[in-house]
Amino acid sequence: MTHLLNKILIVLVAFSTLIACQGQQSSEQDTGNDPPMSTEQMEALAMQRGKEIAMASQKTLGANLKGAIQRGGIQEAFTFCNVQAMPITDSLSRAYDATVKRASLWVRNPKDEPTDTERTILEEYQAKMQAGETPKPRVINLDEDYVLYTQPIAITNGLCLNCHGEIGTQVQEETYALIQERYPNDQATGHKMGDLRGIWSIRFDKSSLKQEEVMGMLQIK
Repeated sequence: MTHLLNKILIVLVAFSTLIACQGQQSSEQDTGNDPPMSTEQMEALAMQRGKEIAMASQKTLGANLKGAIQRGGIQEAFTFCNVQAMPITDSLSRAYDATVKRASLWVRNPKDEPTDTERTILEEYQAKMQAGETPKPRVINLDEDYVLYTQPIAITNGLCLNCHGEIGTQVQEETYALIQERYPNDQATGHKMGDLRGIWSIRFDKSSLKQEEVMGMLQIK
């Protein structure tokens, strides 16, 4: 009986050792199959998500602005931009787990004042447009925690000139008076069709991008 028990004990130990080794090998293989994202992969993912968010943001703001014009004309549209545009971008930031904002060299709302990085990008975009080139979206690594997506915003709709065009012709006196009342330091008039109005500036936390990539991989599997 003792001899039989010893044999059973040896078999159990051997089986446990085998299971442990297989588990370790499986863990090592899984680690090997899922290496950390490279800088190139991180930037490509930020580019993809940035384009999606900028498109969704532009579409949401455009639809709401069109509705405001239909309800009360240009002054209603201006009031919408003054009151509702910022809450909409804030809600989009929460929905997409990113910091969504607009920035411009010609500021109307002080909250659109560019950071030093955004100002440099805006100046580069402006220089390209003045040279007859079309500026493209870009991704910049800000630091070890954040990556920034930017996309130029050009004036491509004549309706924009009702609030951003030439004063007294495209921008009517009553509209300009409202602009001055809300934004006494306004710099956002005098634009023409095709001008650079500003940029979409979308900042991602790199950890959220990594998590998003993992979720995408799980969905594919």
